[in-house]
Amino acid sequence: MSDGYLNDLLATGESVQLKARQHWITLAQSVAVNGVGALLAVAVAVWARGDGAATVGAARPAVVALAAVAALWALASLAVAVARWWNKLYIVTTRRVIEVNGLVAKTVTDSNLDKVNDVVLRQSAAGRLLDYGDIEIITGSDIGLNRFEWIADPLGFKRVMLDNKEDFDAIARAVPSGAPTVDIPAAIERLGELRERGLVSPEEFERKKAELLGRL
Repeated sequence: MSDGYLNDLLATGESVQLKARQHWITLAQSVAVNGVGALLAVAVAVWARGDGAATVGAARPAVVALAAVAALWALASLAVAVARWWNKLYIVTTRRVIEVNGLVAKTVTDSNLDKVNDVVLRQSAAGRLLDYGDIEIITGSDIGLNRFEWIADPLGFKRVMLDNKEDFDAIARAVPSGAPTVDIPAAIERLGELRERGLVSPEEFERKKAELLGRL
């Protein structure tokens, strides 16, 4: 997936904190089936052109051609599986958790960090050994539940997501949206402290500052 497409998904002042994919083990079946299929097809083609030439006789060109087609089909299927794996992304930004899926036609699902009520991590024994697992994000939206399956480094993903949720909540506390009596200089000062601590990006600081000054 191109960075340009990902940047188009982001709002002003929003930045990507983590990009994750499903664990490579999700490709194991495709690699095994298509890889073995391609090797067998190549072996048949080599046999038909060599020791098996007398056995297949006049059908040798057809056997070789069919074996070549089978090998190409297996390799193409493997390439598609890898491309689908590569283009399925789980993203944590400063505001949202986003799932992007699809090669050409894209499906994008996101949950605002302030709507996240709970995060459930599930890891089997094999998942702990190989470092993969499932993450369930429980939100207050109509959907209510987002499930990220077979995600690589699920502990790291959960940690980054919760850290950014805390940062997002800190911004919300510093700038009470819609509050009728906000101490604007104090709010800007708190935002500046968050920026110095790296909890707010310069772009986010300027946007919130302009929003506060607009209330004067």
